[in-house]
Amino acid sequence: MNQDGLFLDPRNLWIFIDWNNVLDRTAAMHAVLLYSYKRAIELARVIGAEKDTVAYEDQISRMTKAARTHFFDPDQSLFVSGADRQVSWASQAWLALAGVCNKEEGAAAIKNTIKLANTVRPVTPYLYHHVVDAMITCGMKDDASALIQSYWGGMVGAGADTFWEVYDPADPALSPYGTVHINSYCHAWSCTPAYFIRAMAIGN
Repeated sequence: MNQDGLFLDPRNLWIFIDWNNVLDRTAAMHAVLLYSYKRAIELARVIGAEKDTVAYEDQISRMTKAARTHFFDPDQSLFVSGADRQVSWASQAWLALAGVCNKEEGAAAIKNTIKLANTVRPVTPYLYHHVVDAMITCGMKDDASALIQSYWGGMVGAGADTFWEVYDPADPALSPYGTVHINSYCHAWSCTPAYFIRAMAIGN
């Protein structure tokens, strides 16, 4: 963490957010860490270990302020990432889930990003899961339902009877391994539809 409260990877390691190799992960990784600090505090309260997370409150405050300062683009009403100010679905989803913005701002950021033609989209059910979660968090329940139907439904339409590790509707043969023969076609992170359909129904 630098003096401004931004997460920095001192060893410049590759960080998994999605298998899209053009994705700039700076904003999303900052948000994942911020989100994790908040969830750690919640868990600590459950087990009576609040004193172990005292320092987290300061980190959360600093990281939230840093995210607003460095990642939010007020002209576009969305979040950007990296030196090239890349706009991606990942950045909007994770910064919304981390509570860097309120529901209205988060919904606007997600909608504005989806409207742009040159944004970096997810290529895995893993990241689409977090996009759906962010939509629900920001009050976009209908959009979340439509995304589940179009994305996971797209796999079903392509003949899937289990969900895949990687699915890019624009490039169905995409593989992070160089060949689709190594891709998983029954992947553990693809349970999103069953989870959210049930969760949204319970939420009614």
